[in-house]
Amino acid sequence: MTVRSQEYALLNEALAALPAQPDAVHQAVLSFARIGLYGPVRDLITDARWGLLRRDEYRALLKRLEHAPTGRIEWSSLTRRFENNSRRLLTARPHLAAWEQNWRKLPERAALYRSLDGNHHLLMRGEDGVPHGRAPLLDVRGVLDGLKLPHGAHAHTCPPYALCDDRFGALLSRVFDLTRRMLHGFAPRLYALEHDEEALGAALYLLEDIEPLCHERVELLIGPDCVERLQALLDAAPERDLPRHVLGFPATGDLQARVLAAVENLTARRAAAATSHMGAARQWYANHTTLYWSERFARPRREPLRVLGLTSRFTTVLQYAMRDLRAAFERRGHRFHTLIEPTDHDLLTPLEVTRTINEFRPDLVIAIDHTRAGQNGLIPDRVPFVCWVQDLLPHLMTPRAGESMNDLEFFIAPELHQFVTTYRYPAERGLAWTLATDAALYSADPLPEIDLAPHRCDVSYVSNQSQTPEAFVADYLARSMNHDKGRVLCEWLWRRIESQVRGGASPPSATLLLPEAREATGIAPSDAAAADLLSRTFIHPLSELIFRQSTLEWVAAYCEQTGRTLRLYGLGWESHPRLGRYACGVARNGVMLRAVYQASRVNLQVIGSGAVHQRLLDGLAAGGFFLIRSCPLDHLHEPVTALLDEVDRLGLSGDATFSPSDHPVLAAALATTRYLRGLAPLPPGGDSKPPDVMRITSDELAYYRDLASSGYRRVAGAVFADYASVSFSSREELRARLDRYLECPQSRAPVAARMREVVLQRFTYDSLIDALLDKLARHFRTD
Repeated sequence: MTVRSQEYALLNEALAALPAQPDAVHQAVLSFARIGLYGPVRDLITDARWGLLRRDEYRALLKRLEHAPTGRIEWSSLTRRFENNSRRLLTARPHLAAWEQNWRKLPERAALYRSLDGNHHLLMRGEDGVPHGRAPLLDVRGVLDGLKLPHGAHAHTCPPYALCDDRFGALLSRVFDLTRRMLHGFAPRLYALEHDEEALGAALYLLEDIEPLCHERVELLIGPDCVERLQALLDAAPERDLPRHVLGFPATGDLQARVLAAVENLTARRAAAATSHMGAARQWYANHTTLYWSERFARPRREPLRVLGLTSRFTTVLQYAMRDLRAAFERRGHRFHTLIEPTDHDLLTPLEVTRTINEFRPDLVIAIDHTRAGQNGLIPDRVPFVCWVQDLLPHLMTPRAGESMNDLEFFIAPELHQFVTTYRYPAERGLAWTLATDAALYSADPLPEIDLAPHRCDVSYVSNQSQTPEAFVADYLARSMNHDKGRVLCEWLWRRIESQVRGGASPPSATLLLPEAREATGIAPSDAAAADLLSRTFIHPLSELIFRQSTLEWVAAYCEQTGRTLRLYGLGWESHPRLGRYACGVARNGVMLRAVYQASRVNLQVIGSGAVHQRLLDGLAAGGFFLIRSCPLDHLHEPVTALLDEVDRLGLSGDATFSPSDHPVLAAALATTRYLRGLAPLPPGGDSKPPDVMRITSDELAYYRDLASSGYRRVAGAVFADYASVSFSSREELRARLDRYLECPQSRAPVAARMREVVLQRFTYDSLIDALLDKLARHFRTD
């Protein structure tokens, strides 16, 4: 407890003791004086009941305070603010009009004071003549200055908060501000409960900004029955999550306890309902054998499939991928239900998930970047489940994820080999597929000029990767590194990546960087798992940021020198110190993004892990023209094809050791392949002596065959015959490509048309759905 808070506690104790314990008046006078409420000090000294004027020290104190401000604020000085605020509040919440007259009568019943510490207080004189607060006096500012919300500073989302007996809206305003900017627009619901309706009236006099009182994510529950109303509201809205944290100021009575009891009751009843739904669903699925699923997925189908898609609105891409999956399934005549948070202020509840499954009874559940095990036990074990891996996330890149999959669980991944061999995913239930586009949504039919005009430019780029590398490193160190050696290692890696990539190189691999770092610093990850985690959470994302932003700096310099126009779309670009001047806000998925692709003379694709990505597929489908920053993985097909041809010619199988001098073609292809994958440095050239022996393992060979069997689906150089004419690997090549294609518009159209045709043949959601359903039909037929 702070000194200020102790003073308030002493003051409340003294006022509560009066008039029964007259000696308490001394503490009351002292505490009022210390917090600067000199009006009440005068009132107590001059009240004859206490006899204080008979004592020299109190007469002297009264003399010193003769010209001191009383601390009182005249209500009339706040009338205009009250009128404006009450008008705005009642427009947003007309049901509160029943309390308006009580708010207007507040000045007749209480005096408003401001103490020297900036706190406001409502004082009234009771029948005993003693000044009392309408509620215990508090150091509100002191409490709020030290407020740390229990969900944590780095949380992406959090459950709702219940706020009890606020003081002048101060707690609500503070929590509202601390939760307004979370992951991708998420902001939790806030339930503000006030048993005293006049407390809200006081807030209308004092608050300069009443946005929190009017905002849609805030529920104001006013009056003695506020807890009962909270319970009724949440009973009627099972899709809303329940408050997990109940906050209030000290000495606010039993309201917090009553709210906690109500939430506990709601939690128990919801858990019982969810258990009932889950039990019924599990029993229903338990009765279905493999024969049932074989008939259900066989062609032709007697009735449409019921498909459930799990996604989140708090994503930049995944929610739209699920939207496009839904459209593709529905074009095939199937029923599709998307389970997604209903608003920007709600998280999915277990009750909503289990109720949906029990009532919809899906034949297939699809989630992006989540396994069944990652659904907290809410998905029955005996319903077919598909995890579509789009991002290499830590919870997916672990043997635990693969081992968790049962015989009715399938997965889609760009390449199966790593998932099968390293992370133990079931090989027979994997489908190799990269991302896809909805050719109907991203049609190449020209949009009206009214849609295109705002986005007309020479060059555009769409990405949310706007955080500066410096900010990324600082955030990572603050969030993930709590020891000095880890910080030293990360800072060395940062400097090394910065030097290489800004020098024109592609993003370096952890395989090569970490040995360098160990030699330079003497520090290394503790084991392979730690190295893998550091690679995925620090090295790769940092390399991507620098790779993308250094390329954009080339483009910005070109445009500034030539008078060309550049537009950057995505979150946060306006804050970038070098590129902020080109920020154009977020390009919403769908028509607006299609307009960007069509209106830009040149669209950019810059990704260090390979160009075949959602933005490129959507943009090409929409008829856009793209230039692509070259990266090693986009050329992988050439040495892999040569390697496999030579392996087959030599009849090699399993682990094989060979002499490079005896098999130079195989040695060169293997060395180049490993270099492009980031597993080895650039092969020596010229007269450099090759190693005496080289070895290729069966596991590595299986990876290359897997890559080839997928048709090099993720290798842009193999996918697009025009790759060489639209890619660039240096600042000079970029300038040459931009000069050519911006000065000769007729050269863009045929290239864009050919690349679009490839996308329509190989990368649509319709073809993905067909491949997936064929996979399921074959699997169940075989079983």
